Amino acid sequence: MVTFSQEVKSEICDQVLDEKNAKYFLNGMIFDKLQLVNDHYQSYTSQHPKTIIFLKKILILLNQELKNEIRHTHRINQLKKHEYELIFKLDSTLLSLDNQELEEQQLRAFFGGLFLSVGNLSTFSAKDHHLELIFSNEHKVWLVNDLLIQNGFNNFKLITRKNKYILYLKKTQEIIDFLAYINAFDCMFKYEDSNLKRKLVRKVQLSNNLDIVNLTKTIDLNNTLIPMIQMIVNDKTFQEQKPLFKSYCYTKLNNPSASLSELSELLTKQGYQITRTGLAHYNKKVKTLYKQLKN
Repeated sequence: MVTFSQEVKSEICDQVLDEKNAKYFLNGMIFDKLQLVNDHYQSYTSQHPKTIIFLKKILILLNQELKNEIRHTHRINQLKKHEYELIFKLDSTLLSLDNQELEEQQLRAFFGGLFLSVGNLSTFSAKDHHLELIFSNEHKVWLVNDLLIQNGFNNFKLITRKNKYILYLKKTQEIIDFLAYINAFDCMFKYEDSNLKRKLVRKVQLSNNLDIVNLTKTIDLNNTLIPMIQMIVNDKTFQEQKPLFKSYCYTKLNNPSASLSELSELLTKQGYQITRTGLAHYNKKVKTLYKQLKN
């Protein structure tokens, strides 16, 4: 089962970096994870395969020497861990970073690489949801904490656990802001949606208000319909649809959170008379057309 942390890391690994940002991303990755093999070579190990593949791409982009291909080991114990290792030789000039010259884009790359190596984020459904950065070196955790504060992240707390130094966030909005900062926007929106649903559920529990339950269903339905409508609109056969259905699609895309009642009002202003029942029928039509296009 893929954890939410792995989803975030997979999204980070899907980005495209130029050489300058790749240098800072690499420094974030190896900041607290690099191991010396001998006087010439270094080793990096991860349990996340996309992380090690992305590291290899960065090293190739920066013209660094790879000693071998990615090595995979499977520990036969209670944890049954899979580990992936890459051994390489780094040019020492890549490791000389001047904090005074860092631009926001490079800092975001650095923290993206850092989260890839030492970050963890619990799923939003967890009772004690939090984001944490886990370090083995006390000096390095303080360096990162200072850098976070300089860039507006003032609320990371520091704790120690099992000889590790951990910077963590618990407030949802601060976690959302950090996900945006490291360019994990898809996961940020997912986390934001989960936060909204959780707030709505709490209101239901407190007020037993059926309208809030319906609003939660509307959010889920909208999240399903919008990508379907986008595919339908982009297909050449869309122009063959009736004007009312085309107006419905465009109006829905421009107002993705609108309920059936709100959509009915918006279409009425455009000169179309259609009831909530009629719009519900169009929702079903969207799903049918989407399946046809997918096949």
